[in-house]
Amino acid sequence: MRALKLALAVSLLFNLLVLAGYLYGRLAMPADDPVVAELNLQPAQVERLAELRSQVRERLRRARTELGPHLAELVAAARTAEPGSDRLEPVLRGLAEARLANQLELARAVVAFRAGLGPSQQAEFNRRLGRPGFVLDLLGFGRVASLLRTLPGLESPIFKP
Repeated sequence: MRALKLALAVSLLFNLLVLAGYLYGRLAMPADDPVVAELNLQPAQVERLAELRSQVRERLRRARTELGPHLAELVAAARTAEPGSDRLEPVLRGLAEARLANQLELARAVVAFRAGLGPSQQAEFNRRLGRPGFVLDLLGFGRVASLLRTLPGLESPIFKP
């Protein structure tokens, strides 16, 4: 009986160690994350990146709630607008202001993240900033970024360093 208890305890300890190793490898420094590799992020910076991504997702959830009424108002105004009327302009301005506030908050979060990088990392960040999909990768939307990179016509000067 004593041998069985010892075997169970050893098995439990082994399983806990495997689980801890998996979680550490998965959460501490995701190797498949292109931003971590490209910017050579340290563990504390990876944590800040995870916080940034969490803030972005929360902001996007709030944006859906905030922009919903503006979009509904725009649809209602478009259904009743007459050609040449100014009915749509104030509705579109309200929607544009709400979107601007959202984009400004996201841009400030990205700039704040960059400020926490070392000088060589900041230089690499700035160099990659014009690359198609970098901001999407940074914010945790790598699949969208991969799709974006496959689209033709991204030879625009805005995407060059």
